[in-house]
Amino acid sequence: MENYWVLGKQSVFEIVKNNKKKIIEIVIEEGKKKDLPLFFERVKNKIKIKEKKFFSKIKEADFPDQGYAIQIQKETDLNIEDFTNIINNFIILDGVNDPRNIGSIIRTSVAMGIKGIIIEKKFYKPSSQLINKTSSGATEYANIFRVTNIGNTIRFLIKKNYQIYGFDSSNSSETIKNKFWSKKNAFLFGSESSGIKFNNKKLVDKIVKINTSSQMESLNVSNSVAAFLGMFNLLET
Repeated sequence: MENYWVLGKQSVFEIVKNNKKKIIEIVIEEGKKKDLPLFFERVKNKIKIKEKKFFSKIKEADFPDQGYAIQIQKETDLNIEDFTNIINNFIILDGVNDPRNIGSIIRTSVAMGIKGIIIEKKFYKPSSQLINKTSSGATEYANIFRVTNIGNTIRFLIKKNYQIYGFDSSNSSETIKNKFWSKKNAFLFGSESSGIKFNNKKLVDKIVKINTSSQMESLNVSNSVAAFLGMFNLLET
């Protein structure tokens, strides 16, 4: 199977600590091996020490690599049908394509207890170094479902008795004031530029929005997810 590199201290640490991925090798910049936690002991035979220039050669985007890299084996995609009896709440990203936003949303979702994230296959690659770096290792703990068609996935969830809630900042949307969700839910967020696709919006049970000040009437999608999940986490506990 295909192998790929993940860079960044926290991402590398979480992969080693979680112990679920097949690790091919770990590369650490000279002088940083002394900073490794004890859980690296079981993979010490896979650790290599290299100069800083090595990381520039394998890096696919401009972000701080911090002198840590890990090469892992690609896994098979998860099948959402195997998880509808396990996961009660999903985040669905409709047309969200910015890797930094995707990584940030994954990190926030894991932090707030969301177990499933649905993303279009063309916008999410498990090997994306920028997504993995931005998520700070959260991809290790998220069930991420890559789908080809968001509309068909919503229809499938409806058949499995999920309520679908779309987030839209327009005046016609209902402002969130208290808990509105049910036992099984999917929260749908649209792209940074055009929002939820028209045909997908027709499938939702309710359109809602986060209350903001008149000076800033809309939020970046990753901020919207964070603002809502803060409320969700508070009201669910």
